[in-house]
Amino acid sequence: MIKRLPRNIIRFALVVLVQILIFNNIELGGYLNPYVYTLFILLLPFETPGWVVLISGFLLGFSVDIFSETLGMHTAATVFMAYLRPIALSMV
Repeated sequence: MIKRLPRNIIRFALVVLVQILIFNNIELGGYLNPYVYTLFILLLPFETPGWVVLISGFLLGFSVDIFSETLGMHTAATVFMAYLRPIALSMV
């Protein structure tokens, strides 16, 4: 876990920057925006504790909310996705 921490921190920052600088400016059909930042939650290692996944989801959603001015929409979605992650992984 400790060996992967710097890599996950860099991945977190990179995903947030790519989402904010590139994908927030892309509109598909005038209504749809691609959101790739959710891949960070899905690509965390399997042995990551649940509380770390939830906190990471909160921080990820909150940072995207700050730059997108969406007042908690992304935070709620990523925390919910982080909560359901173990269930989804057990199905696969």
